[in-house]
Amino acid sequence: TGYRSQNPLLLALSKLPDEYSGLLKEAQEYRESLAQLNAVLDQVIEAARQSSSGGTLDIEALQVRDLSETKDTSLLRFLLDVRGEDVTSAQLKDDLRTLLIAGHETVGSAITWATFEITRNPAVMAKVHEELDDVLGDRDEPTFEDVE
Repeated sequence: TGYRSQNPLLLALSKLPDEYSGLLKEAQEYRESLAQLNAVLDQVIEAARQSSSGGTLDIEALQVRDLSETKDTSLLRFLLDVRGEDVTSAQLKDDLRTLLIAGHETVGSAITWATFEITRNPAVMAKVHEELDDVLGDRDEPTFEDVE
């Protein structure tokens, strides 16, 4: 998402032939990052397709399905079950990219806004420092267990 916010033309430049998009270092980096993301998404989609039971399940069947007996309970598996084998990898990649970016941007924005608001209120900031001191003690960094 940083690429998009810094230079929205990178998406257009990344679609040009290599000899042109390579002229701008950022466009080449964007293209490489996108290729890496696509490779990971292709692997995940292929693994989900292989574990799929095949066919399309209707909404009622999905609502009563016992998830404790389901090996893969991911959102991707749900999309495959609802859409069936007719859905293309390109459609699934678009859906996954949207969820990934939307989730990343909304969480990042919420954390940024919360931090900003905390800094504007000294009483709240004092409570945050007190809780950090209680939880961390002498340590500089939290562990997973601290935030669980």
